[in-house]
Amino acid sequence: MKQELGLESREKHRHSRAPIYSFLQPTKLRGNYALPWVIVFLIMSLAISDYGGTNAFSRYALLQSIVDYSTFSIDEFSHWTMDWSSSPSGRLYSNKPPGPALLSSPIYWVVDRVTKNLDQREFDDSGKVLDPIGERARHFFNFICQVLPFALVVLFITDRMQKELSWSAVTLFTVTLLFCTTPVLFMTTFVGHGLAAIFSILCFFYLINRSYFWCGLYFGLTLLCDFGGAFLLPAIFIYFVLRERWSLIGIKNFLCGGLLPGLLWIWYHTAAFGSPFITSIQYPNPELLIDSSITHQFLGGWFTLLPDWAVLIELVLGAERGILFTQPWILALSLALLIRWRESKNPIPFELKLRFVIVWTCLSLLLWMNSTFFGWHGGWTAGPRYLSVALPLFCFILAWSFGYLSDVSRASVVATVCVTLLFRGQVYATTSLVPEGHPLWVWQWYAMFRVLDGVSSVATILCFLLLLVAALLWSIRMRVRVLK
Repeated sequence: MKQELGLESREKHRHSRAPIYSFLQPTKLRGNYALPWVIVFLIMSLAISDYGGTNAFSRYALLQSIVDYSTFSIDEFSHWTMDWSSSPSGRLYSNKPPGPALLSSPIYWVVDRVTKNLDQREFDDSGKVLDPIGERARHFFNFICQVLPFALVVLFITDRMQKELSWSAVTLFTVTLLFCTTPVLFMTTFVGHGLAAIFSILCFFYLINRSYFWCGLYFGLTLLCDFGGAFLLPAIFIYFVLRERWSLIGIKNFLCGGLLPGLLWIWYHTAAFGSPFITSIQYPNPELLIDSSITHQFLGGWFTLLPDWAVLIELVLGAERGILFTQPWILALSLALLIRWRESKNPIPFELKLRFVIVWTCLSLLLWMNSTFFGWHGGWTAGPRYLSVALPLFCFILAWSFGYLSDVSRASVVATVCVTLLFRGQVYATTSLVPEGHPLWVWQWYAMFRVLDGVSSVATILCFLLLLVAALLWSIRMRVRVLK
């Protein structure tokens, strides 16, 4: 079972001289078990766009300020969004992490120039631009900046995984990564969680493969895109200490990898707020704050010191934002592994236990943080979006552990994955912007038949499910051809 966990050939892959883009070679692509599922993901992402709301438009305001005025201040475009922070200088800045805008600004510049030349902008009576680059251009921009990179990352990782893992493990990894976690709901809208999830996936992948330069680079990029990325660091620390015994070379490589994201962090926060140690969280829009009479507030009034246990339970088990109702396979997998934890027959290796513990460490810290946050629900969203950097990491745990589970546990995990796919179909048919205070499944079915055209909504779900069936048949055919 050592090979099933992917331990046997890890060192061999670390020192492989094959170029990083070798997974794109036609022969490798045709044999990649993830290819059918990636094609379904690309089709659905091209066919369906999402608005994104004030969150996305705060980031667009930053992008527009960069390309039009070469500044981080969004004073000229603050009418697009309520998600801004007022700095000590009195200027307004996006209250979102700057990473997505900084990294995608060259692509936005090109799209912006094309839409301006085509005269696709709308203005109000005072001459202010009403809409950033236009709906179709935004959809194209998100496809290039998030959807396509995510598809390539999935193909890259599965190309290496299927040398070590079974067809069923790779297939479940691909399906859950592409469709069954909260951040994938935001790949077609610019709210940042999609890009942060891509970087956290790569950070974890290179951590496990002990490539600490790349781990440091992608950790820094994750933090630059999502402040919650900071909670990856304890997990990285635990794994590093247990596997490397304080290797100075590993520490040096990690710090060197994080140098570029660190410089971007210092540049932005110093320019906007006067110090790299001050973020937008500390200067919130007063209209978004709760009653200041509530005690134990800190970080600009956004957080309390102690968690709200009712919120914590809601985030795990609740119908409004809970993991149980949005990605139940994570809880089913975790329960199955805990049941098998101490069994002597086909025992779970220490390495897999360690990986499981560090992923749950990351998620537990994010749950704690989220339960101290007055806006724990994430506003209009279809899942616990503040947990986005940790949730995709369970896809790795599923792939590595599937061979150690009992038949009953495997069936339970597969069944909950199917439930999550149905939930994903509902989001495709409606929107990822679900108002707080409403059970997700109930609200989506209400939206499908009372707000939207019920026939077209059901047709969208059916098309998605039919594409999944076609991908499964194609993948099975690929597997049979390999066995022959």
